[in-house]
This record gives sequence, C-alpha cells and structure tokens, in this order.
Amino acid sequence: MSKSTHNDGNKLEIFTIFDVKASAYITPFYLPTVAMATRTFTDCINSEQHQFGRHPSDYILFHAGSFNINTAKHTLFETLTPLGNGVDFINPNSPPKVPTLNSEHSEITE
Repeated sequence: MSKSTHNDGNKLEIFTIFDVKASAYITPFYLPTVAMATRTFTDCINSEQHQFGRHPSDYILFHAGSFNINTAKHTLFETLTPLGNGVDFINPNSPPKVPTLNSEHSEITE
C-alpha cells in the first residue's frame, strides 16, 4: 500500500511511470490522491488510442512522494512505491486490444 492515501488539502501526491522497454521513468505528474492517479492510469491503460493501452505490460505506476503547495517543498519517499503494472489495471469488460487470428477466415481481426 502506498505511504499516503489521504490528502490534507495542502499537498499534491507525486507519481511517475516506468517504461520497461525504454528502461526510464516518464516525467513525474501531480494529483491530489493515489485514487486519482490509479484512475487516470486505468483510463490510459484501457484506451486503444493511448500508448499505455497499446502496450500495458510495458508500464508500471509508482507513487514517488508529495509536494506541499504552500511551501513548494517536495518530500520524496526513500524508495518508490509500486502501484501496479499496466496489466493490473486492464478492465476485463474492455474489448480486446490485441488482434486475433480468425481461424475460419485465416485473417487477423481487431
């Protein structure tokens, strides 16, 4: 579980996403709560138009710390807190994102 699940109104939580294929972290982003970050990540993972949705296993969401909006102080965790791999956020009710072979017609269908 993440170190901070509640927001006191004076801070934003800091998140980053690790791109497994690039072996690099994506520029951090700020949201008021962990729940909002996981919802945003879930939306991206389940969108065929987003790169996260096209390759969900390549991305891992991390909680990195917090930012105080009154003092501009960043408080970073000693170690990043993993919130899950993209495949953990796939909505089972979403249509499949990977082309499948239609055995009856021997062609690839979306």
